[in-house]
Amino acid sequence: MSGGADATYGSSPLTAVPREPPPRQRPVFRRCPDCQEHNIVREDDFVCVFCGSDLPAAWNVDPAV
Repeated sequence: MSGGADATYGSSPLTAVPREPPPRQRPVFRRCPDCQEHNIVREDDFVCVFCGSDLPAAWNVDPAV
């Protein structure tokens, strides 16, 4: 084999394509009005994972005053 001027020799064609990270969604937090636990809402399922109660659609996780 001769050492030609081919700059891509030995590299995968996929490595030359720049990749962007997938878009990230911001986590949605809600506090359960019944058991007071904090939840992360996944896939728009507003149900408490601890007690099964419905979570409010509006933000309700404020720092304690």
